[in-house]
Amino acid sequence: MHRQPLFDVQDRSRLHGLIREYPLGTLIIQTDRGPSVDHLPFVLETATSPLGMLKTHAARDNEFWSIVPDGLECLVVFSGPSAYISPSWYPSRTKHGRVQPSWYYSVVHARGRIRLVRDAATLAADVRSMTDYFEAGRENAWRVDEAPQDFIGALVEHIVGIDIEITQLIGKWQVGQQRNPADRQGIVEALRKMDMSAERKLADTMLSSARSR
Repeated sequence: MHRQPLFDVQDRSRLHGLIREYPLGTLIIQTDRGPSVDHLPFVLETATSPLGMLKTHAARDNEFWSIVPDGLECLVVFSGPSAYISPSWYPSRTKHGRVQPSWYYSVVHARGRIRLVRDAATLAADVRSMTDYFEAGRENAWRVDEAPQDFIGALVEHIVGIDIEITQLIGKWQVGQQRNPADRQGIVEALRKMDMSAERKLADTMLSSARSR
């Protein structure tokens, strides 16, 4: 990732905050067979590692996991809010005309070393922990113990745990820091008029995808 001082973010609390708010990460691993890319939701733990530990799980029947050695280096990319920025939103458009389109975004790159977890008891505990994390604060929250024990046991048999100890965190917030205050305000006002939640967009995608089948 191209790093520029104006957009570079090193504040660990901000980096951790983006990971927690946008937990779907892109896991990238280089192997003898070439690069592998998976999209997985991660829980960030900070109690046992200075930069944090990323935890998730994936389908065990993916043959890729059979060739991943413990300690293999990997990269997980987390993407925050992003949007196309139109020059029509800049007041300076009518003053000097020296404006151009842009794309604003925030991202975190987490480098680390991967460890696979196959122990059933550990996996079951991790699934409970991950579920409790994502269900926290929800009305009528679901808990793993509501499901039959044999059902959960069968699910655990079909997954592999993934722990990644973070060794480097890089953040980039390219969000108009170079613009003057008037242009920034113009962008903010335009974006707020276009507001649509990620959950609503997902619902729309689900409906359109179902109709296309």
